[in-house]
Amino acid sequence: MSPILASDVLSSMLSILASSNCPQWLNLPILKTLDAIADRYPLQNPNWPQDNQLAELVFSKEHVGSFSRVLNLPPTSQDSAACINLAAGIISKLCTEEAHKVALAESGALDALAANVASFVVAQGFVLPGAERRFGEAGTLPGLPPPAPPGAKLAPILRAVSVIVEHSKSRAELFLSSPPLVTVFPSQIPEFSPADIKKNPWGMPY
Repeated sequence: MSPILASDVLSSMLSILASSNCPQWLNLPILKTLDAIADRYPLQNPNWPQDNQLAELVFSKEHVGSFSRVLNLPPTSQDSAACINLAAGIISKLCTEEAHKVALAESGALDALAANVASFVVAQGFVLPGAERRFGEAGTLPGLPPPAPPGAKLAPILRAVSVIVEHSKSRAELFLSSPPLVTVFPSQIPEFSPADIKKNPWGMPY
């Protein structure tokens, strides 16, 4: 890993990924390479996560926005779903510092992750009844987010969310109040009464 980190290879790849005119076909191989390096990096550094040279580069001011861009890709193909999964996985593997969590949140990554979670809610048919009557209200979208495609995976999205919001009520609130989530889970539906809340066999409400 040391020769790779000492070279400009990673900086070059991240600069290409962060570019607004980066061709979509190039996103996937770059993210696969970064993910492979992220997997290998802790094994080469016994002081991980104190030795965070890779994270400092990936989540630097110049490059952190590229993850929000990838996470915001329209989930219309297996390639875009794979890119989203990889970007979320890289975040969950490398993001351990508070400064990096703040940088990701400020770059729009939490809103993008919320949109991906909402897309799974739509795909699985878990949108709250009556939500369509709230479209376009303050803090909501004009319609439902597109459903997650078959190749999408929820686990890496949730891991990335948990890493970014860890130990921060403000970031958790930012995620939960994101328009995509508020659209599929409206905060107040007049027709929804306490009598509608049921208990499943292990006691949790649904």
